[in-house]
Amino acid sequence: QLGDGSNSPSNVPLLIMTSSSGIIDLFIEISAGNTFSLAIRNDGALFSTGNNPSGQLGIASNVNVNTLNQASTLFTWDKISAGDTHSLAMETTSDLWSTGRNIDGQLGVGNFISSNVLLQVNCPTSAGIGLEENV
Repeated sequence: QLGDGSNSPSNVPLLIMTSSSGIIDLFIEISAGNTFSLAIRNDGALFSTGNNPSGQLGIASNVNVNTLNQASTLFTWDKISAGDTHSLAMETTSDLWSTGRNIDGQLGVGNFISSNVLLQVNCPTSAGIGLEENV
């Protein structure tokens, strides 16, 4: 779940890049789940890495990955939150999306079917979804 291309643990910080161009990526948001990680790059791109048995990486498969993979190119992302085996992501427009295990309805999409792709969550505009900034 470190995203460095290996499956080895590290007790020191590692520089993780999303391409081989040599350009250092700037990440503005990160979140760690049980055995996976999510990150938003400064251009709003969403990346994920790690164990993926429930599709929580949102990459349209349940394959585990050890490098950062772009989860969605459709939107500009603003906030993320990684659960035990599911993920939430909020667009800059405040639309909420979820992916992963849904046995208890944690994806908030009105059913109990797990998903390995991001699904839009239909929430009332007055719902406090817990991803906004603390002031």
